[in-house]
Amino acid sequence: MAFLAVIHALRPDLIDMKSMKHRSNKDNLKEAFGIAERELKIPKLLDPEDVDVVNPDEKSIMTYVAQFLQYSKDASRTGDVTQSKVKDAMAWLALQEKKLQEALKESEGKTYFKKYHSLTSCMELFNEEKVRFLKVLSPKRDQQELNEDELQLREAWDGINQKINAWKTNLNDALPWPLCEIEAWLQEVKELMEEELPTSQNYSEAMAQTEEKMTLFKSLMGRSDYHSSILMAFENKDKEHLPLVPLNTLEEMKRRVNNTLGNNFTLLLEFHYFKCSVLGLLDEVKPKLDFWNIKFGKKESVELLLEDWHVSCFILSWATVFLGWVLSLHFSLA
Repeated sequence: MAFLAVIHALRPDLIDMKSMKHRSNKDNLKEAFGIAERELKIPKLLDPEDVDVVNPDEKSIMTYVAQFLQYSKDASRTGDVTQSKVKDAMAWLALQEKKLQEALKESEGKTYFKKYHSLTSCMELFNEEKVRFLKVLSPKRDQQELNEDELQLREAWDGINQKINAWKTNLNDALPWPLCEIEAWLQEVKELMEEELPTSQNYSEAMAQTEEKMTLFKSLMGRSDYHSSILMAFENKDKEHLPLVPLNTLEEMKRRVNNTLGNNFTLLLEFHYFKCSVLGLLDEVKPKLDFWNIKFGKKESVELLLEDWHVSCFILSWATVFLGWVLSLHFSLA
């Protein structure tokens, strides 16, 4: 277990030492060499058979162990560099937050056109500068593996992204009429489509929830032609014949409206509804199958059981046909 202990000291997240205690030496050595090669990029210079002997070759073992020492030194240097980058990123985020606040203050009371350009300029500079900090801003490790400085950095990064998103939302709210109304409708449709489909094990309840979602979605889509025609008729100029919104904002809104009109969400909801219906029917038949395994009783009870059997067979055959239709609908959506 010595090699596993070394790896655990370097990377505790890779090995559960308790689970290794009841395994053979060869299994533990094989596991250690595999993890070292796969996770630490240390070449596999030894086989378990080279070590699990009475007199192993000391030089070979020392050569292999030296690679772990080198990994430890490299990791320490990398950690120092990373820590320095974390501090630089924290300072940069603090500066970006200050710039964001200033840009927000400057854009107060201005037209949508000027607010939009203020946000665009700010975001272009922000996106250019953030590239050099991406590795420390989005570490691939789990939160419990981050140190205190890295946790503070993640919190600051999440915070500034929330403020940027809030600014974008406020900018959408500042759109001139009727674009603000169209934007609100697009957001409503988007939020409904992004909600998870009902997953209740009570299939009747899931069907009712899906039907409610279908009704709401159809109601929203019933206003699509109105919003589309209003958008196409919108004159993008104020009293002084200056543009009310940038041209790319209008084009993007038209693209989103067209995508909304062409979506298959109603079909997806119908598929989910009918799938729940079929699963519900199968759930009804299952207890009957268990009941039919009992010993036959009197003639009357057998006749009732036979009648129930015919009804259940009808339900099963109908459910099978229905399931085939549902599956064909699913593949057409895919």
